[in-house]
Amino acid sequence: MQRVKWNIELKGHIYPCIVSFKKMKTIRVKIRDNYLEVSAPVGTSEKYIRDLIYENEEDLYARLSSYVPYFDLREDGYVYIFGKKYQIVVRDIKKKQCAIHGDSIYVYTSYIETALSIYLSQILYEYLKKRTSEYLPLFNRPMPRIQIKQYKGRWGSCYDQLNFVTFNFSLVYLDKELIDYVIVHELCHFIEPNHSPRFYAEVKKRMPDYKKRMKILEEKHV
Repeated sequence: MQRVKWNIELKGHIYPCIVSFKKMKTIRVKIRDNYLEVSAPVGTSEKYIRDLIYENEEDLYARLSSYVPYFDLREDGYVYIFGKKYQIVVRDIKKKQCAIHGDSIYVYTSYIETALSIYLSQILYEYLKKRTSEYLPLFNRPMPRIQIKQYKGRWGSCYDQLNFVTFNFSLVYLDKELIDYVIVHELCHFIEPNHSPRFYAEVKKRMPDYKKRMKILEEKHV
């Protein structure tokens, strides 16, 4: 796979554009963080890709310009937790702990990132464990081992032979309906290890509106 990086101007603003050339038939353009990610068939010209992007300039610029990071880990910053924005309030009593009160999350140490990482990992793990156990009757299999990891390019992974599923830490920032989609997606890999039509048929059996959730998830940054 060949990968190149360009800069592209949309509405007078410059954005990075990462293009991957693959063995595929059609071009896909996605928004990732504050940049464009393009997958194109091998041999596609730069002009063709740029022309395609400019044909959709209005929509792409609107989505890029509305990009908001999941967090700003400064005192009086913010963090999104399960899709809701919380203001960070620091009360330094030398404890690496956090607590939510209303629309604020109190951090009881000056080490904001460390305390939040511990807290968010805990609440994400508990949610993943709870919802996985609730979906399991649809799969007729034992509870898998769950682990949270820092991935850069995926939301989760399934290890069939080990009865083991991993999930991206960044899921904690997203709406729960998107987390649930990732859970069902990974559990379906115990049935079908690839992304064939059979795989998505299994997903649909257990989550009929999965396409809507998947489309929203595709626009989220990992």
